[in-house]
Amino acid sequence: MRCLYVGVFSPHCSDVFRLKGMHEAGMEVRALDFRQIWSQRAAQGLVNDIVHCSITFDPHFILINKGERFTAEILKEIKKSVQAPIFLFYGDKRESWPSFLFGVLRHYDAFLINSDDENEKATLEQYKPQRVLYHHSATDTEIFKKNEEVKEDVDVAFFGSNYNVIFPESKKRRDWMLRLALEPDISVRLYGHGWDGSAYPVTFGADYAAAASRAKMLIGFNAFDNIRLYTSNRCFNSMACGTFLSTKWKGCETMFEGGKELEWFTSYREMVSKVRKLKSNKRLRQRIYKAGRKRLEKDHTYTVRARELEQIYNQIRPR
Repeated sequence: MRCLYVGVFSPHCSDVFRLKGMHEAGMEVRALDFRQIWSQRAAQGLVNDIVHCSITFDPHFILINKGERFTAEILKEIKKSVQAPIFLFYGDKRESWPSFLFGVLRHYDAFLINSDDENEKATLEQYKPQRVLYHHSATDTEIFKKNEEVKEDVDVAFFGSNYNVIFPESKKRRDWMLRLALEPDISVRLYGHGWDGSAYPVTFGADYAAAASRAKMLIGFNAFDNIRLYTSNRCFNSMACGTFLSTKWKGCETMFEGGKELEWFTSYREMVSKVRKLKSNKRLRQRIYKAGRKRLEKDHTYTVRARELEQIYNQIRPR
């Protein structure tokens, strides 16, 4: 199967891992960096390159990631010359959908979101999308993995900037992590912006895995706890790199087995209790980590997601 993938291919972006997963799944892929094209030749360059690649490569479908630059006019111009269905994947989430989506959803053959929540889908119906389908983020288990030969020199690592109020759970994760760092028997290392000089720099890819390997466990706060099956790829990346503890989110028990593949918490006291239990039990930490990785390798790699894209295409392909 052939895919024309239009994304942003800087080294730390998930597009690079997704592209690799597509190749590993046996897809033929042509990649276009839409931000680079836009900066050089603006809208007409974007149209010309997509149309040219579609004619020469003849993709089964076109996948656009996020697509902030794709206006209704650009999509209409592309569709004049291109027969392949066009999918838009939007993996991010904020309190509300970004306004640029509202005028364009009807021009995509499928809008792919990383939550399977009926309320989320219902909010999109007013913009008349042709289809809204569930397609989650993932991880690359070859890049994101724990180096078990590295000495664990901190109890807990947290990867994420202190954004204060961007997400519903932002204040909670800020307050709880700062409180955790004050616990006398628990050492904490923060990575990200906005922690008033107390954090290490943001890390990506292999650097993320190397930093995570030095922690006995990793903590995550899901940005939304009320959206079914929603989480960012940070959850998958962290699980791939070590023993993972996370706030509980809607539907998570259908994705992972709590207490076996990762640990959940719903209160500060519960989080601290589980951190204390795990910090002194290396065998239990290793068991949870290995079970979590096994689940990721089965259900949540970019290779798995590429095969799911093929299923989506077969479901909606032109007859």
